[in-house]
Amino acid sequence: MSIFSRTGAAAAAFVFSFGVQKAYSQNLVPNGSFEQYHSCPTAHSQLDSCMHWFNPSTNQAGAGSPDYYHACGPAQTIGVPANWFGYEHAYDGDAYAGAYLFIGAPQNAREYLEVELIAPLQAGIEYLFAMQVSLGDICRHTTDDIGVYFSNAAVTGVPTYAPLPFTPQVVNVPGNTIDTLGWTLVLGNYVALGGETHIIIGNFNDDANTTVSTFNANAAGDYIYVAIDDVHLVPLVISSIDKIKVKPFMIYPNPSKGEVYFTLRQPLTESAVVGVTDPAGRLVRRLQLEPGTSGPVPLGLGAQAAGVFLVTMTSGSDTVVERIVRQ
Repeated sequence: MSIFSRTGAAAAAFVFSFGVQKAYSQNLVPNGSFEQYHSCPTAHSQLDSCMHWFNPSTNQAGAGSPDYYHACGPAQTIGVPANWFGYEHAYDGDAYAGAYLFIGAPQNAREYLEVELIAPLQAGIEYLFAMQVSLGDICRHTTDDIGVYFSNAAVTGVPTYAPLPFTPQVVNVPGNTIDTLGWTLVLGNYVALGGETHIIIGNFNDDANTTVSTFNANAAGDYIYVAIDDVHLVPLVISSIDKIKVKPFMIYPNPSKGEVYFTLRQPLTESAVVGVTDPAGRLVRRLQLEPGTSGPVPLGLGAQAAGVFLVTMTSGSDTVVERIVRQ
């Protein structure tokens, strides 16, 4: 947690367009929705109450100590949905973690979440990382600076709250600014070097290189504090036995309560057209994709009403159709 006084189910299904739905076990992040705990959190700075997750810093209070929120915790403090930073239902289940990405003072204060993966990453394999992030209602500022660092060993015993001296391999897309209106999807692909065993989530930039913009000038908090939920890491490879029934693209999340993203399994070698039709059969989105495109590409369904939508991808003489359930 930080220097200020702070006013479910298991991991959600990660559904891809593989022709069949893959099981929960595909996620390499244990307890990615923060549901499982050693003990119910009772105060700030208790990330270690959450199973598998830990703080790379030795700080156990004040700046540099991330938080764990659960519905079993004290309401208005570290409960869910009401807690010190506002009111936010978990994206999945009854829990999430929280960390500072920026603090006005002290300068260059950061908080990070770390977890050991279920299995080491394999060299040359491409993985898709995704998580949901939400800005605290009390925050005056916001940013798009958040990333993920893949490490070959646990990072522990860090004696300060300064930005960690690592370059994250996956970073949020510039302009994908985190806000208080529900959850913001952060995702990206990573080709493993091999042997990566841990991931660390946070803002790795110092203050001078962090994009800080005013979100609510009247808010009390001179900082950027976010809730993090539904963390996933999945390989984008399949066994040869499945190749005949695999679609060339993936849809995430599906079902969805908000925006939906389209990602190709491999960069396009020729142009393609993607169309999205609503339950009434009307074309609501058309995308022209050029060679080299891989995604992720937002499909613009965040404002659409609930229903079943169809995504059609046409490239040359080939057409592939996938269904999206908008909740």
